[in-house]
Parts: sequence; C-alpha cells; structure tokens
Amino acid sequence: MRCALERVAEAGGWAKSPLLCYRRGPTTVVIGWDALVAFGLAHPGVFAIMSAAISTTKPATKKPATKKPATKKLAAAKPAASKASVGKKPLAPKPAATKKMGPRADFGAPIDTFFAKQPASTRPIADALRELIEAAVPKATASLKWGMPVYELNGKMVCAIGGHKAHVNLLLSGPPGSFADPKGLLIGEGKTGKHLKLTAVAQLPRAQVRAWLKVAVALAS
Repeated sequence: MRCALERVAEAGGWAKSPLLCYRRGPTTVVIGWDALVAFGLAHPGVFAIMSAAISTTKPATKKPATKKPATKKLAAAKPAASKASVGKKPLAPKPAATKKMGPRADFGAPIDTFFAKQPASTRPIADALRELIEAAVPKATASLKWGMPVYELNGKMVCAIGGHKAHVNLLLSGPPGSFADPKGLLIGEGKTGKHLKLTAVAQLPRAQVRAWLKVAVALAS
C-alpha cells in the first residue's frame, strides 16, 4: 500500500485539498482525492485500508538532548589576613623553663648515716679515713653535703669522703700544685682540688694523708 501511494505521488496526482498524508523517513507524502480516483483507488474499502496502514506508521520522534548547565566550582575563599598580622614577624617559641634543683633532703645532716649506709666491702676504708681526718683536724665541723661527709674550717672546705660501690675517695680542697705528690697517688686536674682513690684499707698511705690534711687546713685558715 505504501508503494502504491509513493507511485501516486511520483505521478503528480495532487489535489488542491489533501486527503491523506503519511511520512516515510524524512519525506512527507500528501495524496489528494482526485489522484485516488485517477488510479482507481477511490473506493471506501481501499480508503479504509489505506487509512489503517498510514495510521499505524507513526513518525519516529527524537527527544531533544538536554544539556546540563555547566556548573563552575567556586574555589574556597581564603580568609583575609587581619591588618594587625600583616607585616609582623611570627613570635619565636619560648624556651622551656628549666627546673632548678633544690637542696638534698639530707643536706646539713649528721655524717653518721653516711657511714652506716656504706657496703661491707668499703665500710672499713671510710671508717679509717674518718679517724685520720678527725685526729688531724679536731676543730673541723662535719656535715652531709652533696650526699657525702664534708669537713670545714671557717666555712671553707678542708676535705670530704666520697663513697662508691667498689671504692672510696678522699677529696682534698685546694688550687693546683698545693699538695706534694711524689708517688703520683692523687687523681684529677681540677682547679678546686684532687682526690685519692682507695679500694682497700691496705692502700691507705696514712703518713701522706696527714701531710696533705695539714696543707688543706692551712689553705682554709
């Protein structure tokens, strides 16, 4: 039926008032009543069939593509610097506060507790030095300072006894060159004194210690 209508259109059978029209692809065909009469198609039955065939052919309609509006991402606005902060240098971090060490709890306490706490291996050495010092400097005052017995005259240190796990030290107060030491028994190069290191009572040079104590007393007087 569609081919017959196309032939009618090609033959130029058009009327002033169109009767039927249909679309085949991009082409729209309009058929007049006179053309149907000329080709012997002006019959009610033919007209009904043509109408049904043409009505079933619906033009394909395309939905226009909808474009989504382009959205621009707005950059996050940076907070404006305050006028007070412009041109100012960042503050330097404050140094951590240092804690000052307070005096020991036993500072100025009697010296007996020191000797009582000494190990059995070094206690005889500490007792022997105590006897020598108290005999050579009877007027000296003794008290615990920095955890060890310190002997003083006129508020000045004469000597001290330092206890360790395996040895005992006799500390002598005085500037360099004050104490004669021909055998090289004294240790230390400090400006305030030297010390004698003992690991046994048999190592104690008693006569030499007495001589050194006399010099220390003279320096403190």
